[in-house]
Amino acid sequence: MKNRYLWEVSFECGNKVGGIWTVITSKNSYMRKKFKDNYFTIGFYDKNKFEIIKKPVPVYLKKIFKKLNKKGIKLHYGLWAYANNSKIILIDSKEFMEKEINSIKKEFWEKYKLDSLHSTYEFDEPLAWSVAVGMFLEEIKKTVKGTHLIQLHEWLTGGVLLYLNKQLPIVFTTHATVVGRASSGNFKGRNPDILSKELKVWEKHQLEKLSANFATVFTTVSDSTSKEAHKVLGRKPDFVTYNALNKNSLSSLNLLKTEKMKFETKLKNFVKKYFSPYYSLKDEMRIIHTSGRYEFVNKGYGLFIDALGELNKHLKSEKSEKTLVVFILVPTGTISVNDDVARNFYSNSKVLSSIPPLSAFKLAYDENQDKILCRLKEKGLMNKEEDRVKVIYYPKYITHEDSLLGLGYEQFMIASDMGVFLSKYEPWGYTPMESAAFLSEAITTTSSGFGSAVKIKSKKGIHLIDLTKDPIIRLTNILERFIKQSDSEKTSSEESSYKVIKKHFIWDNVINNYFEAYDFAEDNFLLTRERRS
Repeated sequence: MKNRYLWEVSFECGNKVGGIWTVITSKNSYMRKKFKDNYFTIGFYDKNKFEIIKKPVPVYLKKIFKKLNKKGIKLHYGLWAYANNSKIILIDSKEFMEKEINSIKKEFWEKYKLDSLHSTYEFDEPLAWSVAVGMFLEEIKKTVKGTHLIQLHEWLTGGVLLYLNKQLPIVFTTHATVVGRASSGNFKGRNPDILSKELKVWEKHQLEKLSANFATVFTTVSDSTSKEAHKVLGRKPDFVTYNALNKNSLSSLNLLKTEKMKFETKLKNFVKKYFSPYYSLKDEMRIIHTSGRYEFVNKGYGLFIDALGELNKHLKSEKSEKTLVVFILVPTGTISVNDDVARNFYSNSKVLSSIPPLSAFKLAYDENQDKILCRLKEKGLMNKEEDRVKVIYYPKYITHEDSLLGLGYEQFMIASDMGVFLSKYEPWGYTPMESAAFLSEAITTTSSGFGSAVKIKSKKGIHLIDLTKDPIIRLTNILERFIKQSDSEKTSSEESSYKVIKKHFIWDNVINNYFEAYDFAEDNFLLTRERRS
């Protein structure tokens, strides 16, 4: 349809914060192919982010920009560099919020009983921004002829829906419920409304619940989140819009094998240099990693370290010569590279400590207050020569500009032999899926969206942990088998994991779930409008 527009709205469009950025950028080319030049993204303007290539504002948008500017809403137009140069509009609603937030909250209380009297800036900012987005889309509806579909992501866009209610067909997608994320999924048998107050996410929960129930179509990203949303928000999702990867981002198997050899050599050289002032390591080492936000309990870092401690004991008792090197890639506050690491890598002068440091960086706070370091020491993981499990805590984001490691995150994943991700609450889980896609084995949990989806596909190379059934024993056994497997077995497992992703988890196979949701939203909206008239 020539005049069919899709406006995809997320706080993370042009403003990378978490996983939704990956969802939108990875499926972007499919949206553009479907909607051609009528596909737009709308995001939150952050002056410190540089994802937008500014362009002259099209004539048909100039009047709208000017009109909203008078109300304190400043709009920026351009192309989204990380999303195949898709058209993007970023909205700066700071001035608008300062002037109108109280009247917005009053109006939504009167219309929807949205209780936000005691809300904080964390709620007020996205509420004002999303209402500003709604005002922009209202003007678009008036001035641009055609059918306009709205795709909203997460509670932060809820103000769009409440402002535009019944004006346009709207698809609302929740990637993780507010209560689910705040409780790490521990809400069984509890009243979600009461629990949201205890967890101090009452306002967000209300907005999300209203959005789910007033949307023309409601979707979630996994079967597990669908069940959760039904319980927490009171509406069964109409569609499950599964997450995936763009096939164009996946290299061929032969190319990945070549890259793996190159990046693995570079990573092993780093590891050997890291430990060389203290003792030497053989090339036969296996390297694994975990990564994610510093959520010690929810991300399962404690569980991971406990299993590493058990594995270390087993291997030492067997007098094994196998070595497992573990990278913990969890960003936190840092000051600089660890002094001994700096001496070793940058000046080759004599190091002062007697054993290799656990952390490659000096933390910006007392190391005795760092949960990861404390748990490592508690479990006897000290990087002594006799330890068969060595640990490098790397508390910074890995980028191509990293002068110490010299690898980007994608290159690191290719070089690593396994990624371990033990989230207690994970609506989807891109990290294990990406590890598998980049020719590594992966461990995830049955409670993650990806874990439940991959469960019925294949298990070779992608391992599942049920956190309710002796997870430390299960994880220790997986890691012990992994470190003892032959090179040919390792290669076979890596290729298997890659093929599972290539076959089942690319957008080509699941993007139609979004398109069916859009068609349904449009048809349902027209039927509802006819009944109203």
